[in-house]
Amino acid sequence: MTPIKALLALLKENQLSINLGDDGNLKVRGHTKNLTAELAEKVKEQKTDLIKWIKKQKYLNAIDELKNKPIEQSTNADLSLSYSQQRLWFVDQIEENNTAYNMFFPLGLNGKLDLEALQKSLITLINRHEVLRTTFVKLESGKVRPVINAIETFELVLSDLSCKKAEIQKVFLNKLISQEINTSFDLSQDNMVRAKLVKLAEEEHVLLFTVHHIASDGWSQSILVNEFSALYRANVTDTESQLPPMAIQYQDYAQWQREFIRGEVLDYQLAYWSDQLAEIPPVHDLPLDFPRPSQQSHSGSVFEHNINQTTVLNLKQLCTKFDVTLFMLLETAFSLLVSRLSNKQDIVIGTPIAGRHHEDTEGLLGFFVNNLVLRTDLSENQAFNALLAENKQTILDAYSYQYIPFELLVENLQPERNLSHNPIFQIVFGLNNNKQSSFSLPDLTLFPVDSDIKQAKVDLELSIVEDQDGLYVNWIYNTNLFSNESISRFADYFQQLIEQISQDPFKRIGDYSLHREDDLNLLTSLNQTDLTYETKPLISQFIQQAKATPDAIALRCQEETLTYQALASQAERLAHY
Repeated sequence: MTPIKALLALLKENQLSINLGDDGNLKVRGHTKNLTAELAEKVKEQKTDLIKWIKKQKYLNAIDELKNKPIEQSTNADLSLSYSQQRLWFVDQIEENNTAYNMFFPLGLNGKLDLEALQKSLITLINRHEVLRTTFVKLESGKVRPVINAIETFELVLSDLSCKKAEIQKVFLNKLISQEINTSFDLSQDNMVRAKLVKLAEEEHVLLFTVHHIASDGWSQSILVNEFSALYRANVTDTESQLPPMAIQYQDYAQWQREFIRGEVLDYQLAYWSDQLAEIPPVHDLPLDFPRPSQQSHSGSVFEHNINQTTVLNLKQLCTKFDVTLFMLLETAFSLLVSRLSNKQDIVIGTPIAGRHHEDTEGLLGFFVNNLVLRTDLSENQAFNALLAENKQTILDAYSYQYIPFELLVENLQPERNLSHNPIFQIVFGLNNNKQSSFSLPDLTLFPVDSDIKQAKVDLELSIVEDQDGLYVNWIYNTNLFSNESISRFADYFQQLIEQISQDPFKRIGDYSLHREDDLNLLTSLNQTDLTYETKPLISQFIQQAKATPDAIALRCQEETLTYQALASQAERLAHY
């Protein structure tokens, strides 16, 4: 029991309670005759901690009250962007034709496809979710207003590649995929979803979905695919879809969020983050392969590798032993790697969270995901398990203060802005250990469609997915900053670090090696360069060499050369001078 909880229990035993007055001072209420001098002294000694505790309880109560209050339907006059939407709209204004926030996912379909049912299902889906048919109009005042449009038709673009050979089909399909990924949305007039159907054979198609992030996120993607599946099945079988009616829409959430994040909730969270992020480094110091462009680009690629199940089982045993999650352990290891690679001890990493704080949002399409900032101090060469314990508390605290949108945090903290990089953090870590939802379509089976990630929202993102075979690791990186060779090396270092931690978590963090044992043996052998040198002065050795090989090249600078004889002559003249 903490000292604060022990003191509160003691006060309760004496039928006393304590709260904060309007003047900010502690007030003791109840049977005040039971407030002995000794008890009053204890209250006085812990006054600062008591005030902090009371403020936190008020904040938590306010959070619970707002989260339990149903989200109501907003009127047309109430329409506003969520904080996340507002940021993406702003990015779209300053970065023309930005495609970094295109969310692309292809569905390979084998079997008999009902084109009419497909088209009808897409129209129903877009009409069901207002956010997919919302455009964003800039007003004369400079503010932006969402406009919900009615649609009766939806253009499903068709491309027939069935007459082409398989190898030619693959080239054309990759080209179509690249076009989809790299075609921007016009937020002022486009629907926020596009669909293209590619025919490869009579019973083989690929459906290409592209949704703008302003209307979707990872959670939404699963909803979209599952609801599309239900609607298609209903249209093919001429039955009802069984999808429940929409009680609220994303715009209702946006209005609720504006009311939720203000007053006491906003002030309390800002106070925490202002302290937590004080004097953070403006940008990471990972070694770059190329100069950072003056304006941030989003050209990206991905490097993939796996961490086997044996190592994962060892890591999970450590998690149980140290009472941490797998996320906590892997994020701590990644922070250690970034520290070692950059030779810095103050490491700042972002991590995405679902951001669906209210149960009413679970079935909504939209942009809910938020970013948390995790700051790790690696200035002490402590044991890894000690660093893990510290980082666990940092992560738990961050989740306690997760309600403030990252966009609002940036706006209030006002870090130094630079078009060349993201504010606050440029490195992201994420772990997904949720199984993907499965779905089926009548007379159709799904097949995977390969599509390389071509966009990087930040400098470097480590995205890990857990499955039955181990950890599937994706390094998504900005190709204008890092080469594939460097990222491959980072990945190898991370794997080495993880394996060593799984075997010995009590080692000091500076003692972990980033190199394989074979590499170290090679380095050792290459560094065995002990030779016996003559004791003659260097000048005597040079004169001896010049006499032995007067015409040999002694110096070379670009196109110019000097022989030993010429160099000896010039050196002698310089010495006489």
